[in-house]
Order: sequence, then structure tokens, then C-alpha cells
Amino acid sequence: MEFEPWWLLALPIFFALGWFAARADLRQLARESKRLPDAYFRGLNFLLNEESDRAIDAFVDVVRLDPDAAELHFALGNLFRRRGETDRAIRVHQHLAGRSDLAPKVRQQAHFELGQDYLKAGLLDRAEAAFDELSGGALATRALLCRLEIAQTERDWARAIGLAEEFLALAPARLEPTELAARDRVLAASVHFYCEQACDALNLSPQADCAGAERALASAARQPQGTAHPRVWELRAELAQRRGDSTLALQAWQSLASGQPDYLAPFAERALQHWEAAGQLKQGLEWLERCRAAVPASDLLCALAQARARLNGAGEAAHWLTGALQQTPSLLGLECLLGLRAQARHGNPDGAETVDPAALPVLDDALVRGFFGPQVQRLARYRCGQCGFEGRRFHWHCPGCNRWDSFAPRRIEEIPV
Repeated sequence: MEFEPWWLLALPIFFALGWFAARADLRQLARESKRLPDAYFRGLNFLLNEESDRAIDAFVDVVRLDPDAAELHFALGNLFRRRGETDRAIRVHQHLAGRSDLAPKVRQQAHFELGQDYLKAGLLDRAEAAFDELSGGALATRALLCRLEIAQTERDWARAIGLAEEFLALAPARLEPTELAARDRVLAASVHFYCEQACDALNLSPQADCAGAERALASAARQPQGTAHPRVWELRAELAQRRGDSTLALQAWQSLASGQPDYLAPFAERALQHWEAAGQLKQGLEWLERCRAAVPASDLLCALAQARARLNGAGEAAHWLTGALQQTPSLLGLECLLGLRAQARHGNPDGAETVDPAALPVLDDALVRGFFGPQVQRLARYRCGQCGFEGRRFHWHCPGCNRWDSFAPRRIEEIPV
């Protein structure tokens, strides 16, 4: 390829064209900045400085000077809503939604913001009507998620299930990043929607055949991860016990313990009651002991102690619990132990025999320090009132947020809740 002399002229020509283009852009920016009122820049400055009250006053002046500035109306309405003045936010967004001279996209955005205003104000029926206006539009998916939130708030599980199925039927490629992130949450929530239906059926007809609860649980199990969901197993055990099928109830608890052992702790007392109803309390204790070896939770410990008290008496249960607490100290376990000791000394309404206090296990100092030591370390701290930073010593200057005098001069334990 040979060198052409005219190439030397191309460089200054391109440079000159770029210079003229830059000058044209600067002149355009200057003209646009002259058209913007000074109040607009004041409002932006207040907004960046987190002075929302003064920003609102500035934007009100801009909207008064330029009623066609739709974006400023949206900013103003959102500021009103964030500050809790939902009535003023509603008026701003109603004004935009009712203007026929605006582009359809702007009116749809106004309807969506209006629905958000109603939602924050607690006017759920009006919020849903505003979101219904967006069906088939560009904001239809976001409005669908808001309608799903309303259905959950109203505990209308049938409608929530229908909306969740409608959302999950959308192709993931059509969803925006925020909507795609919400997809996993809706998938997990759909199991709970069916479980809530089952709970409602059990509460409405505790003596019936519970067919509605069975159908709801079957639908929950068909959801993604539904067969392994701990709530499904918990409700299956409850449903089987209502029907008098203790064998199926115990199988459900065992499935929960093998699949999701961490979730057994909150229901340990109820699970042992099902074992006791089946006449297998001793086997239930052995099973729960194995579960506690895998998951040493305080709820499991207390459930075992109470069951041992029913089986062998409060005195024997207090001895067993004292030994267990020496290995895994727990304040909840200590509370249970004190209750068992009081029951052993004074008896209970069931007429159980009292136990000589000398026969009860001794709470020595080392055991008590084991209970309270970790809690004292957790509460013997100072906390910043601005950012929540906690430290073992008092700070005049917070290391977390750099504020001065933000630490309360009392430890966490002494701060009123």
C-alpha cells in the first residue's frame, strides 16, 4: 500500500470537525441550562445533601414555573411518598395520570407510581385498581408483582397462587434484572401459599376429613423444591395426626429430621407429643436424642427435658438436664431447669410427688458462669446510636460512621428497649 500525500491533509480536517462538534455540544448545553430554572439546581443540590424538605420546596417552584415537566412531577411525588405525605404524592401522580396530552409511557409510569402511593397509604383496593390499569403495558410485570404483594397482605391465597403462576409463566428472557431476581422469591413463596391454604382448611374444619388441606399440600409438594420443603413435612404430620394416623405422622417428622434437621427444633415439642399419642414416647426420646446429637439446639434440649419429666418425673429430668447443660450451656435450658426444680420441690397441678431439695442437682458457680458468660460478653458493650457499631470500650468518635458523641454512655444491657 503506497503513501498518498493528501493523507496529510486529512488529520487537520478531522481535528477541525471534532472541534466544531464539541463547540456545538457546548452551545446546546448552555442553551438548555438557561432554560432550566435556578430552583431546579437548588433542588438537586438539596437532594444530594439529603435535605428532602428543602428539595421538595425547590421542585414545587420548578413545577409551578414549568407545568409540563413530567419527570420533575415524578421526582416531587416520590419525595412526598418517601416523606410520608402520601396524600400530596397521590395528587401529583393523579394529575399526571389524568393528562391526555402526555405520552402513553408517561401515563403508565404515573399509574404505577399512583399504585405505589395507594399501597403505602394502605388503600389496597385503589392500589390494585391502579396496577390493573397497566395490564398489557410495559410495566405489566412490575405491576403484577405489586398485585402479588397485595394478595399476600390480604391473605387471599387463591389469588396469590394465580398471580404467582402468571408471573412464573413469563419467559425469563423477557424479565428485567430486578424482575428476574424476584423470580426465585416467588418460586419459594408459592410453596407457602399452598401451605397457608392447608392451614386455613385445618383451622376451619378441624374435625372434618381435611380433604382441602390434603389437596393444598399435594399442590405444594408439586412446586419446585416442594417435596423437600420443611413446612410441607410439618403440615403433613399435623394433618396425619388430625386424621388419627400416628404412623404417617411419625414418618413425616422423621422425613423432616433427615431432610431439614435444623427445622425440627421449633416443632420438637409437638413431634414428641405425636410420639406420645402413638404410645411410643420412649422411642421418641431416643429418636430426638439422635437428632440433638446432629443439631444441638436449645428447643430440642427443652423438649427432651419436658418429655423426660412426664415419663420419669421432674427430679430425674432435672438431673439429666443439668448434665446436658454442662456440655452445652444455654439460657433457655437454664430456664427450663429452674422450672423443673420448682416442679420437683413443690409438685404440679397433676398431683406429682415432690422431691427432697437435697436430692436435686447442685447449681455450682462454674455451671452458672457457663450460662451467663457468653450473654454478659454480648451485652457488656457500647453501641453507636447512629450506625449501630458495637465495641467493648467507650468511644467518643465512632469507628464505624465517624460521628462524634454518638455512643450512649451506658452499656447495651442498660439501654431501654
